[in-house]
Amino acid sequence: MIYLLWISGSTVLFSVQFLFKKLFQKGEGSSAGTAMLSCFISTVFSILLLIVKGGTTFEFSWFSFVVATLHGLRAIAMSLMSIKVLEKANLSVFSLFSQLGGTLLPFLFAILFYGEALTWQKSVCMLLLSAAIYFEMAGKKKEKREGKNKGGVAFWYMGVFILNGLSGVFAKINQSAPDSIAVSPSAFTLLEKLIVLILSAVILFIFRKKGVRLKLNRPAVSVFYLGAEAILNTVANLILLVALDYVDASVQYPIVTGGIIVLSLLLEPLSGSKPKKHTVTAAAVSLIGLIFLIL
Repeated sequence: MIYLLWISGSTVLFSVQFLFKKLFQKGEGSSAGTAMLSCFISTVFSILLLIVKGGTTFEFSWFSFVVATLHGLRAIAMSLMSIKVLEKANLSVFSLFSQLGGTLLPFLFAILFYGEALTWQKSVCMLLLSAAIYFEMAGKKKEKREGKNKGGVAFWYMGVFILNGLSGVFAKINQSAPDSIAVSPSAFTLLEKLIVLILSAVILFIFRKKGVRLKLNRPAVSVFYLGAEAILNTVANLILLVALDYVDASVQYPIVTGGIIVLSLLLEPLSGSKPKKHTVTAAAVSLIGLIFLIL
């Protein structure tokens, strides 16, 4: 029971984190340079938090290094993709796609490769979550026909869907490996953050050489947003990594998804917009699917 409460707490942290991400994008735009600056600064905050909290030691194994490198490349791609999505969509749509990906991909991965049971409840849940994606995309296509948006958003939405889903997949791979070849969850997080820090620094150096603009419009405010986002994200992910030892991924991620989708709808007005009807419909369908997991 205590681990379910931890998971619920991580859901709140993730939801508020997305709000800070949206506020940063509104103030700084969505260029590649801005995305990499946000990735670098957020990672610095995350590493400092891991050091300050204590209990996180540097561990190394080649297996975890490879998985963490893939995870790090995913994180950088996610930074580039998410800031573009937030330019084109509101907070609730971003949360919907990122969290449905964060549920469905680990959900399927755990069942296909780690032998987690596929019950009829999980099957219905998976179908309804897939239907939620359809409702949202159908709503966007209707808006395009009516001239309410320019279209071309499917690539960005599905990019966020896949990249956020891979986060849970890589965490599961490291978590499920024998202790003899894998590092602990907290050490894996630190290793992944160090890799992201190095890679993003290299990319920023290349950008600078190419003359890409690397300057924040509101440095103090934006750094605050990035720091808050990084701290909330790091704490939430550490909670979920520990909980993976006690709660199946195919149950854990749907719980997180449902909470974030609901809270994102409630937090939407704080980002200066409001959710569309088809987004609310997609969220409702998602929640109905998640209810089947507790039957």
